[in-house]
Formats: sequence, structure tokens, C-alpha cells
Amino acid sequence: MELISAGGVPKRLPINLNHLKILKLHLEKVKEVSSILCLVRSSPNLEKFVIWGPINGIADEETAVKLLEVHGWSDICLNQLQEVELREACGSRFELAFIELLLAISPILEKMIIVSNDMDNEGLRLLDEVLEDHDFLKD
Repeated sequence: MELISAGGVPKRLPINLNHLKILKLHLEKVKEVSSILCLVRSSPNLEKFVIWGPINGIADEETAVKLLEVHGWSDICLNQLQEVELREACGSRFELAFIELLLAISPILEKMIIVSNDMDNEGLRLLDEVLEDHDFLKD
């Protein structure tokens, strides 16, 4: 992640990562969010995406949510993404915004696994709301 962000993170890599099917990343710092978004945007054939490591602290979370908004996603569609795993989820605004984004740009998404060690009632309520808006909780 540090190499990608060394000279400022581009929206997209100079070439598409067409052969990248599975992407597993550990998020440690909020500054890595831009690098992760760049990799996702540059991977049109991504089939499985696994990410773990919560954003802790209000300042970090606000910055991460703003990064999602700044990058703009109207030009991207992950047509091959079938499975997403979010590990160590805590129900933060960033995680919920990221889940909502993936649901919106992944038309054939079949499976979303969210593993939480410490999600409070408010986080669960917001997660239910996001998933319900995208028909994931309906029979």
C-alpha cells in the first residue's frame, strides 16, 4: 500500500489488473484507503474481495468516509464481483458506506460475509438498514 501511495494515489492504476480475481487486503491506516480504492477501481475482473482491519477513531472514520465520496464511483462497475468478506467489522460509518458502495457497483454479488467481534446495537441497526435497502434481507 505504501508503494502505491508513494507519490500521491491515482484514481486508477495506469493499466487494468485484468487477471486479478481475488484481492485480500489488511487495512491498518486511514491513508491506505485511497490505495485500496485505486486497486479496486483498477481490477475490473475481481471476483472475490476480502478486507479486514477496522478504522478506529472518529477523525480516521470521517477521513475515510470523505475519501469514498471524493473518489466518485459513477464510472465503475464490478461486473464480476461475486463475494465480499469484511472481517473485524465494528459497524463504523466508513464500513457501512463501503458496503453500500460495493452493493451498488456489483450487480452479480451473491455473497457478503461480515464478521464482527465488537459491533454495537447501533452498528447492527445501520447494517440491517443498508442491507434491507439492497434487498439482501428479503426472502
